[in-house]
Amino acid sequence: MQSPVKFWFLRERLVFGIVAILSLTGVFTWFTINEQEDPFFPYRNGFINIVAPGMSAEAIETTIVRPLERSLNSIDELASLTTEVSDGVGSIDVKLLETTYDTEKAWQRIRDKVNDERASNSGVDIELQDRAQDTQGILLTINSTQSLLDTRQFALYLQDELYKLPVIRDISLVGDPGARIEVYYPQSLMLETSISPISIANQIAEANSMTDIGKINGDLFQTNIQPITRIDSPNSLGLIDIKSADGEVLKLAQLSEIKVKTNPNISNSFWVNGHQKIGLSIALPPNQTRVVDFGETLIAKINALNAVNPEYLIEPIFFQPKWTEERRSGLLKSLVLSSLAVGAVLFLLMSQKLALVVSIAIPAIAFTSLAFFGLGGGVLQQMSIAGMVISLGLMVDNSIVMAELIARYREAGMTPVAASQKAIKELYRPLATSTLTTIAAFVPMLISQGDVADFIRMVPVIVVTTISISYLFALIFIPTLTNNVNQFEAGRASNGFRKVGMKMGRLGTSRPKTVISLFCALLALSFLFGSESEDEFFPKSSRNQAFVDIQGDFGLSHDATLKTVRLVEKMLAENPQVQKYISFVGNSGPRFYYNMSEAPNQSNVARIVFTTHSNEDIPQLVDTLNQQFKEMFKSTRVYAREIGQGPPIGAPIEIRVLGDDRHILLAASEEIFGLLNEHPDTIDTRREYVVSKPKLSFQLNNNNMQKSGLTRTDVSKMIAWRSSGLQASSIAVQRENLDIVIVDSQAEKSVDANYLMNTFFSTKDVGYIPISSFATHHYVGEEPTLTRQSGFNAKVISSNVRRGKDEDDILNTLMSRLRQIEQQYRVTLEFGGEAEEEEGSGGALVKVLPVGVILLFSALMIQFNSFRIAGLVMVTIPLAMIGVKPILSIVGVNFGFMSVLGLLALTGIVVNTAIILIDKVNMTLSKGNVDLKTAINHATTERFRPVLLTAITTIVGMIPLTSPDSPLWPPLAWTIIGGLITSTILTLIVLPSFLMIFLKEPNNTKG
Repeated sequence: MQSPVKFWFLRERLVFGIVAILSLTGVFTWFTINEQEDPFFPYRNGFINIVAPGMSAEAIETTIVRPLERSLNSIDELASLTTEVSDGVGSIDVKLLETTYDTEKAWQRIRDKVNDERASNSGVDIELQDRAQDTQGILLTINSTQSLLDTRQFALYLQDELYKLPVIRDISLVGDPGARIEVYYPQSLMLETSISPISIANQIAEANSMTDIGKINGDLFQTNIQPITRIDSPNSLGLIDIKSADGEVLKLAQLSEIKVKTNPNISNSFWVNGHQKIGLSIALPPNQTRVVDFGETLIAKINALNAVNPEYLIEPIFFQPKWTEERRSGLLKSLVLSSLAVGAVLFLLMSQKLALVVSIAIPAIAFTSLAFFGLGGGVLQQMSIAGMVISLGLMVDNSIVMAELIARYREAGMTPVAASQKAIKELYRPLATSTLTTIAAFVPMLISQGDVADFIRMVPVIVVTTISISYLFALIFIPTLTNNVNQFEAGRASNGFRKVGMKMGRLGTSRPKTVISLFCALLALSFLFGSESEDEFFPKSSRNQAFVDIQGDFGLSHDATLKTVRLVEKMLAENPQVQKYISFVGNSGPRFYYNMSEAPNQSNVARIVFTTHSNEDIPQLVDTLNQQFKEMFKSTRVYAREIGQGPPIGAPIEIRVLGDDRHILLAASEEIFGLLNEHPDTIDTRREYVVSKPKLSFQLNNNNMQKSGLTRTDVSKMIAWRSSGLQASSIAVQRENLDIVIVDSQAEKSVDANYLMNTFFSTKDVGYIPISSFATHHYVGEEPTLTRQSGFNAKVISSNVRRGKDEDDILNTLMSRLRQIEQQYRVTLEFGGEAEEEEGSGGALVKVLPVGVILLFSALMIQFNSFRIAGLVMVTIPLAMIGVKPILSIVGVNFGFMSVLGLLALTGIVVNTAIILIDKVNMTLSKGNVDLKTAINHATTERFRPVLLTAITTIVGMIPLTSPDSPLWPPLAWTIIGGLITSTILTLIVLPSFLMIFLKEPNNTKG
């Protein structure tokens, strides 16, 4: 049979020209392709924010949330809705199905539902945020000796300047203290002037009504008339007339002190090494820019702005371009080291000329793959570069086998063209089969859906692309190269390889039953091994950063939370391992890393991010801090955590209690909290709900109030004036609109119920009366936040686990009691956290695993047309499993998600040896006059060196990924290394034993 590709390798100029063009395209792609630190996930998460001033939590839930839930449930792509409602505000966390990829269309349908609900609720602001997954990977801070308000104005100016850079998607102020125009009007002055703050507010609003008074139409032109009822500055605000009840007119500036001040109602702040700052967080559009290049542009812009604004110093705090460059440089270093190591192995174990041929093919295949990847719209990030490193060991397999066989035929005296034609004819089918089987192993990763699949997607894309190209290069480029080599010489170790191969084959064929029995025993023993740590399914990041989450009692003031932050900052400042620390009080700060979970904007929460000298300091430091926190803080939750890989997970253990009756839910949840909290392997067990919060309630005597000529609106406005301030209007000042708020000057002091009960009202008949004449007050305890999950009322209990412990084991020990609670209270329990993510991650791959198996089986049937031989090839897969757990246990690496990926990759890699051996056995038997044992021994002898070379090069290519500098890759690399070591050795011994038993006679090889 003539090779279908013999024509091509004879057209040397054409082949070399195409390879050169593709390789140069790959080099160009490396310097122009879009790049970022981590993979991008489709926008499947969003929020619906509800602002309804004056509405209670129950009212928002009944009139807005539940109708919106019913409306949204008609959207097929919707996975879940989680709602949290408090007085005046609400938030609905919207998650789309992980199988949804046309997210834009789904969000538009959700947006239409939200718009319909907004139209039916006047006075309520309902807004959809469908870009919640954006990573704000750049945080700039402004250092200044100026006032906080002046710094804020510079921050707004800086925001406008940075928006001039075209690739920026969003810039947000961090630690924004807010600003408003305060009109100081104390109660003592009201009693003196007889002018009510409500009257002042109304008159300010009238003076700033912005009434349209028409336009002028002339013969040759027309123009608008500027409104005369307009306030355009704090100074013009002071010039408006305020009329008293007796007709006296005063300028507002004569009556009150007017100042622009920070907004006391904003309860968040931003601190760097203990100093309050204002920062800007920057989000870039994913997959659309070269982040490192943008970083250089941004630094140049910052330097220019610093030069013209010497009173302010802009500095980067979190800078994703730096991490992107470090990841790229680290993985590029691994790629270079792998290439050099593979080249060294080739020159050590092959003849110099043969090693040179294969070594030339390595960069050609790599750059050609990169060219096709870039042309297909690929993005350079940690997963795609890692895919290149993984591919390195695989891409040379086909080239080694082809070059070895051509060299052997050349050594036997054949001409270069004849040797190439014979080798191509002999190998194009088995190499195609081995290539397809490797592809089959990566197909489940390639076609699976969901967040985890999206995270790893570029690995199978790169691998499939690379090994496909390596197959074509083995048939075309390698023969073309060998045709230009005058003479091949056998490597120094060639005869030694043949002898070892012959001994291994004879060992398998002489005592097949004994060998198979030992194989079964080894397989059983391998399952007794376990890795040392079982505490993380998804590995940690390689950043030298960690964070401390702080959560006090619900309703705790910003100042009280800040005191806790100060204590933690002091501990960090005294630790020599810590370089710097950044604190966000009142929220969790920007989402500077894709894996970070976000806390709500509440005065009782804070997050401190600290940087150490090395990422190796992080695990021990986190454990030490948590022990110190446990002893120091009793009522406030303070917990340090490492930054991880994989989907954002709030806690390893999360139990959601769902039902209708909130009192029953509370009772069930408290029992579950007790169970988790008492378990010896759990730490930081917490309620994600608040049992009760005191609220000040006024009860009005309607008869007395109406006799005084007052309305409930009057009472509400006066209480607002005496507490947080009475809003009158807003005006445009510089770059924003500022609210005009009338405040009681004494409101800067502590405001309590007695202070408010001393509020006086002006009446027509009896003059001034206190609110106590028609109102009483008392505190009521109520649930401050109402939570719903997918249409049910819900409460959530979370817990972390001790290092080295597994959350699944903990839940299994508690499951019996948890099910009893579920039945006793007639509630539904859902398990989230890491267990849910593990199940979802594994489930996504399991669903598509049959596709890979079918492809693998089809490739074997096409090659051998034998169920028996296909089964024998599949038997070699467990040979790899024997070495996985022992090597992970030896090196102390846990078996997690990346190890699962390594196992999937192994299934396609390890069968290649079996395919090449069995194909050689069949070829030898087809010549006749050779018994089965001789054919098997001949195959192991002839194929030993290429089999060993491909295994060693793959292993050597993986070794740089075992570096502990990046915790993501060692589980995958060690899994493949361990599996390849055992599968390569055992296949050459165990497979001959299976062949001796199941093939029996030469005429049975066709099954």
